[in-house]
Amino acid sequence: MNMPALQYPASFDPDAIRSNRLRRFYAYWHARRLDRAMPARGDIDPTEMPWMLGYVSLHDVLPDGGFRFRIDASNTSAMFNVDMTGRRVDEYPVPEIRERIRTALETVVLTRQPLRSDLDYATRYDRWRYERLVLPLAADGRTPDMLMSAVDVAPMLPE
Repeated sequence: MNMPALQYPASFDPDAIRSNRLRRFYAYWHARRLDRAMPARGDIDPTEMPWMLGYVSLHDVLPDGGFRFRIDASNTSAMFNVDMTGRRVDEYPVPEIRERIRTALETVVLTRQPLRSDLDYATRYDRWRYERLVLPLAADGRTPDMLMSAVDVAPMLPE
């Protein structure tokens, strides 16, 4: 699987979100920010977003600059056939996917803003195009210490 390097936009545009589910997820996150750059983990209540259950992964930002999946979304785990809950991003078994995840998470930490991207994924039997949204959380409202990510998937037609 040879994937090109991703180029992320310099700024986040919420109007670029196509998925209704991800648009609603962003709106929930945005409402919890109040007057801060980003909400804290304690501001997020999973019971208030039942439409996202099974779609949201939580990533701890580690002191060494790495990331750990606190929770890997059950739908994402099933799609990629790997559950990363409790494991570091560095342990992801597919190098190209591992780099895409790491780059996205690092970008959100560095820019301190959400990130939306379109990605393709193919196995021997299936192909998907998915939209990913990564949202920062910060106990101090400024420095990301946890990230939430979610994907919405559409099957791709064979070429």
